Amino acid sequence: MPDKISTKIIFGGDFVPSGGYAQLTSNSSKDVFGDVRQIIKEADLTIINLEAPLRHLDGTEIEKVGPSLHATPSVLKTLSTAGVDAVCLANNHIFDYGEAGLDRTLSALHAHAIRHVGAGLTREAAETPLRLQTAGRHISIFSFAEREFNLSADGQAGAAIFDPIRIAPIIMKERLNTDALIVIFHGGNEYFSYPNPQLRKICQFLIEIGTDAVIGHHPHVPGPYEIYKGKPIVYSLGNLIFDRSMPPPGWDEGYLASLDLRFNESHLDSIDLKLIPYHQSVALEGIRLMEGKKRITFLAEIEKMRDQLENYPDQWRAEWDAFVENRRAQIFIDLSSPLRFPGIRRLMEIGIFRKFVMPRSRQIRRLNLLRCDSHRELVIAALSQQ
Repeated sequence: MPDKISTKIIFGGDFVPSGGYAQLTSNSSKDVFGDVRQIIKEADLTIINLEAPLRHLDGTEIEKVGPSLHATPSVLKTLSTAGVDAVCLANNHIFDYGEAGLDRTLSALHAHAIRHVGAGLTREAAETPLRLQTAGRHISIFSFAEREFNLSADGQAGAAIFDPIRIAPIIMKERLNTDALIVIFHGGNEYFSYPNPQLRKICQFLIEIGTDAVIGHHPHVPGPYEIYKGKPIVYSLGNLIFDRSMPPPGWDEGYLASLDLRFNESHLDSIDLKLIPYHQSVALEGIRLMEGKKRITFLAEIEKMRDQLENYPDQWRAEWDAFVENRRAQIFIDLSSPLRFPGIRRLMEIGIFRKFVMPRSRQIRRLNLLRCDSHRELVIAALSQQ
């Protein structure tokens, strides 16, 4: 019998070469990929999440919530030198500088011969998969993100937004013309390692409609994976390169997901997932592989979370409930309080104050506005008007 054809693809998380990393990534003598470089070089394809549009000093930020990230086009030389072949762009920051910033990013990627997926100047371009061919086998990779401020007002330029009614037929049609199909999904809750219930449903749904593997990022902390119907779902790779002055726990840790796709004469025969954990920080001058006891402990924690997902769902739901409770005061502030002042969150944690700002009757009204699809559509339209 002929040997099976094998293709190895490496996936990396959020790459934001700003802050302290800006100088490191613009200095050709500094190797921010460190001992990970050889792993990248040995793969057939390496794709990471470029979560900062590339611009010069003349860019204009869009109106949004949260920071506007950016990097300079010179960082692409660092990626090329390291062996990064492609970037996914479906994330919540790729449109931080609008259509002009996205256009400049796409042009810079083209100039450096780095392929991209997940964003474009038209919706169709953003939703077009990255297509590879190796030894006669076809592989398609999609990149989608949750909707934030990453799409133009007319719904054209920006990131590929995951709308199941629109996206499911696109995936199923592509499935008919490819030997393997992978989806990269940028979503979830920041600083929460586990998938929220809706995210888990989405990722499992993607497997149901023909996806062979789902790779996730966005929470900024490493999370678990699971094997669903024989197919891997990775919920959060963690940060790849991302500086922060006072990082929360898990910010400086992550892992690469290595997928080994094996094909026989007619179809995809198996997918093997390997996790490659690392540390990342400006102090380390980039990414450094975990070793020894730290590596063992890290992987054991990932396996523990996986076990909870697959075998002890009550424990996973308890983690989610605790996360919700921790964020509840801030959510009530965002939904109800016209005031912002130091200490308001602490006040909101006091029951009598919280009931004054958000009495139960108001909670129920807010819940109905957000939970009902038609009400939510109306709220979004009303708030979008200037």
